[in-house]
Formats: sequence, structure tokens, C-alpha cells
Amino acid sequence: MLSVTMLVMSYIIKDKIQFLSNASKILSKTLDYNITLVSVAKLIVDNIADFCIIDIIENGEMTRVVVRTSKRSDQQVANKFFNFLPDPKNKLAIYDAATSEIPILIKKVDKRWLKTISRIKEEKEAVKQLDLKSMVFAPLISRGKVIGVITIGSSKDNFSYTPDDVLFIDEIAGRAALAVDNARLFSEAQQAIQSRDEFISIASHELKTPLTSILLTLQFAVRRLKKQDRDDGILSAIETGVLQTRRLSALMNDLLNISVITTGKLKIEKEKADLVDLLTDTLSSFDLESKKNGVRIKFKTDRKKVVGMWDKVRLGEVFSNLVSNALKYGDKKPIRIKLSVVRGRAIIEISDKGIGINEEEKKHIFELFRRTIAAKNFKGMGVGLYISNQIVEAHKGKINVQSKEGKGSTFIVELPL
Repeated sequence: MLSVTMLVMSYIIKDKIQFLSNASKILSKTLDYNITLVSVAKLIVDNIADFCIIDIIENGEMTRVVVRTSKRSDQQVANKFFNFLPDPKNKLAIYDAATSEIPILIKKVDKRWLKTISRIKEEKEAVKQLDLKSMVFAPLISRGKVIGVITIGSSKDNFSYTPDDVLFIDEIAGRAALAVDNARLFSEAQQAIQSRDEFISIASHELKTPLTSILLTLQFAVRRLKKQDRDDGILSAIETGVLQTRRLSALMNDLLNISVITTGKLKIEKEKADLVDLLTDTLSSFDLESKKNGVRIKFKTDRKKVVGMWDKVRLGEVFSNLVSNALKYGDKKPIRIKLSVVRGRAIIEISDKGIGINEEEKKHIFELFRRTIAAKNFKGMGVGLYISNQIVEAHKGKINVQSKEGKGSTFIVELPL
């Protein structure tokens, strides 16, 4: 009859290729750092061990992150190991594996070895309670760097890990290390992106105040000069300053909006608002630009008021983006804006007769940084329509486009009253 040791060994050797294949699939399922670590420990105790600890090196220090057993009855005892933090003077085997970058095999856990495992009495008692018979300490190595150590133990009677098992466990550790490292890199990248977005948000807020002040000052100067009926080049220069400041302000708005959307902080502050007034105010802000470009903007509605609960500032940004696009891509032809109410929904149509959009590009026009081939001849980042779509959807509305290449475009915004 085969011994328990032989049965276990034959299982490991027989199924190790399939096991490694399954392990790779399991470890590639997520890039969540904590879930990956738990998956590694579960994989080990479900297949080749009764006990598993994972220690990760962070900022040069070893941190205990996972302790797991194959038996639920042992988990309470195993949890005590969270209190026994890794210490180079105390956990010799763990640190030896990390510094040597070579797995360490303890074929038999005996009283003599137990004396060296820890200086902490409670930890020694916990090891005795788990009744571990054989252990392996395998370094987690990724990109040529040790990122942690896996401690594996078996409590099976008459069992001992062999050098062949150590090679197999080292292979598992290598795959686990890659998964853990990828998860950590992804987590760090996410944090870096969040920090960047927060910086953009703060910078955009800080820049908006002086830009608004400059724009108001320039607009005041334009009004004063027009009243004096002066034509000495100063008025034209200041009008150019107004246009450029407005463009810079729009760019800052786009940066701020992308930041709040990507961080999930887009807030809609609804209040009672009239779309007729909102559209009229938006269009008046384009008077200077439309006159300079010789473009006529016509606003049509059969209602004196269209009142609903909306965020006036956010919708103002939507309409500004759409009118700005019409001016940019409208081939200097007239722009038509129509406001109507159909079955309890406000419908705003903004049409131009410009370059248009082909059928394939229409499918992606509201994606971030997506620009049409024809639009690449114009300045822009491809964020206005993405931001507008996000704001409209936050109002429980929708935005779509009807367009033919070379024939112009009509953007249709629907908002519930």
C-alpha cells in the first residue's frame, strides 16, 4: 500500500502541469491587489498545503498580508500570526529566503528547529497547535526583484516536502509574484492617475478665477470703446484678447470637467431654470466670435419659456460646446438652433452645414479624445462631446447626432422637464 507521502507526491507530480495552467488562469482574473493575494493563498491551501502566509515587502519592510489554512477549525489559531510581524532577528527562515532569493526547505519540523523559528513564546505555541510537519519558504520574485515571501506548511502525518516539491512550489511562487506585482503596479498607476486628476482639478479651479477676472475686464473695455466709437485698432486688439481668453477659459473648463468625471465626482445641482433664457445667454456669449467669422446664428422656438429642474451651469457648458463645434466645423455657414417640447421632454437641436461625420465615426463621436478624420485639421482635444454626453446623461437625458459627411451635422439634446 502506498504511504500518505507517496499519495500526496504522486498527486502533485501527476497534476502539476494542469495545476500551473489553472493557477495562471485564476491569478489573471483580477488586477485588484488584495484579491490577488487572497487568491494566491487560497490556491495553495486548496491544493498543496494546509497552511500559508504571504509577507510582502513594501518600502523596504516586510508586511504580513495574508494568513490562510485549509481547515476552518485552524483559521482562528492561524490568525494569531498577524500579531507576529516579520522581524529579521526573529523570522530567520523568511528573511533568509528573501535575501538569498532561494527557497528554503524544512523537511521536518522538530523541537530543535522550533526553537529557532521565533523568540516569541505565543508564536511557537501557535506553530505547535497547527501541528505543522514540513515547511517551505519561497521568495516571490518579479522583474528580478524580491517582492515578498510565501510560507507554506503541511500538517499531514508522515509527510515531508522534497526538493522536487520545492522546485514546483518555486514555480508557483514565480507565477504568484508576477500576478501580485502586476496588481501592485496597476494599483500604483490608479493612485497616480487619481493624484493627477486631483491636481488638474485644483489647478483648473485656481486658474478659473484670474481668467474670469481678465475676461470681464476685457469685455468692459470693449463696451466702453464701442460707446466712444473709436476705430484706432485698440478695439480690435481687445476683442481678440476676449476671444483668446474665452478659448483658454473653455479649455480650463474641459480639463476640470474631465477631472471630475474620471474621479466620479461630477455633481449635478438642479434648480428651477428656463431653457429659453439659458440658450439666449449662451448664444450672446458667441456674438463676438460669430460676427468676426461672418457666421449667422439663428435661434428658433415657439415658446416663451421652457422651465424645468436643471443644473444651469452644466447645461450652459453643453450648449457652449455644441455651438462652439458648430462654429468650428460649420464651414462658416449659418447655424440653426431650435428648442421645442415633445411629450414632456425638451428637445434642443443645434445644426450646421459643415464637414459632417461619416457613419462609422458617428458610433464613437461621444468617446473621450475621439475625433473624426476631418476634424483633425482643426485644433482641439476631442473632449467637448464626451463631457457634454456625461452631463446630459447625469440629467437623465440623452444626446445624439444626425449627420452626413460633407452635408453638416445636427446634435439633438433631449432633457426631461
